[in-house]
Formats: sequence, C-alpha cells, structure tokens
Amino acid sequence: MKQQIRQGDVLFVKAEKVSGEKLSHTIVAEGEATGHYHKLIGLATLYQDGLRMFAEVGIGVVLTHQEHAAIPIAPGIYEIRRQREYHPRAIRNVMD
Repeated sequence: MKQQIRQGDVLFVKAEKVSGEKLSHTIVAEGEATGHYHKLIGLATLYQDGLRMFAEVGIGVVLTHQEHAAIPIAPGIYEIRRQREYHPRAIRNVMD
C-alpha cells in the first residue's frame, strides 16, 4: 500500500525515485487566490519534471501552510500532486 499525506489541495505519494531538475526552493504550491503557500521546512529538496514534482525528504521535515496545521513528513521520496477540478473550459488546479 502506498503512503499518502494530504494538506489542503496538495497530496504526497511515496515514490521510488526522483526525476527532473533540482529546484532552489522548497515551496510546493502557491495559492493563486490567497497568496498562501505550502512549504517544506527542514532538510528537503524539490525536483520538477515537466508538470510532475518530487520531494526528497530528510529527518524532521514538516509541511506548512498559513491556513493548515503543520504536518510532519517521514523521510523518503514522494511525488507531489495537486488536486484538480473540472471547469467547462479546462481542467485546472484547485485554488487553495
């Protein structure tokens, strides 16, 4: 069974490996409506591979957001997914 962690519209799913380009920040997602953001605090690295995002997480990392309680993230590798919603003109990310 895959381990999953959700905070608002962001879902972390256990993965076997990362792919993509290493990012210089740890902001997982920014809210378009509020300007709030989901951010990893601690020893963590994000990778972007096209539309896919991955996180390599060390010990003691938490996922934070201004409107949600902080969530500890177990060490490991995760694929990060954004919740999407249907709109008649396009499928789009949920605005948190």
